[in-house]
Amino acid sequence: MSHDIEYTILGCGSSGGVPRTDGYWGDCNPDNPKNNRTRCSLFVCINNQVNIIIDTSPDMRFHTLRENIKHIDAVFFTHDHADQTHGIDDIRAFTFIRQDTIACYADKYTADILQKRFDYIFHSAPNSGYPAIMSMNIIGDSFEYHGMTIETFACPHGKITAKGFIIQDVAYSPDVHDLSHKTLNRLKNKNLKYWVVDCLRYLPHPTHAHLERVLEWYDIVHPKKMILTNLHFDLDYDILRKQLPENIIPAYDGLKFKDV
Repeated sequence: MSHDIEYTILGCGSSGGVPRTDGYWGDCNPDNPKNNRTRCSLFVCINNQVNIIIDTSPDMRFHTLRENIKHIDAVFFTHDHADQTHGIDDIRAFTFIRQDTIACYADKYTADILQKRFDYIFHSAPNSGYPAIMSMNIIGDSFEYHGMTIETFACPHGKITAKGFIIQDVAYSPDVHDLSHKTLNRLKNKNLKYWVVDCLRYLPHPTHAHLERVLEWYDIVHPKKMILTNLHFDLDYDILRKQLPENIIPAYDGLKFKDV
């Protein structure tokens, strides 16, 4: 069954954001609001009712206020790194509305780390008065959520493997430096409408894709549109936009698109 889904890029910046904490903009023009980038996260709204956030960025509170998000039903995690997880405590406000825990979905490696690092999020502490606010669900190559089969794919990210998500015909892989031929062919066979993908910078990087590699992936997979995320401060929005083919665009915070 097809669902009406709207996606919002909550944040599209690299781990330090743009500008960096010390105010450094790099090669990005500070006068262009599209260069002001918070850390990566994606909002998924299904049938205007069910709300999912992929990764709890350290900027999560700012994201939900900016987009007027009033409830969250689930959180999907790509991996355990700080720029994907350290906003997790901001989930607490949404449990007040639900009067229940919020389900999160992660692979076993990520789940084990998160449950240790944020023990108080997943387990009620004795005599603390603070209940658990999230419940963990371990995922594999696919899982069921709200009448949909959500597929995942392996995203090598330095020494770890992050998860990419395929929701209907939209793929999201914000942290990846390499993809196997098998994975690329699988994505190609999905006839993707959108692929939101890591593109850190112009030069190669040991844990993130760079522009030349992403363009090679585009030529193999041929999504109808590719959206570049996890953008570092050497990628100015206007300059990059002029360098890209018509069907590839840089992300910017607040960018919305629909899977219809």
